[in-house]
Amino acid sequence: AKRANRNCELLRDNDFMDIDHLTDLLQKSINAKAMFK
Repeated sequence: AKRANRNCELLRDNDFMDIDHLTDLLQKSINAKAMFK
């Protein structure tokens, strides 16, 4: 959990965040969650 929080902090501090990349990650996360249901 700590590592995940750290990653969120890094993303929040990054002014050059790639929204398309994050959207892709989010979609993969949703797909992964759906597979485990």
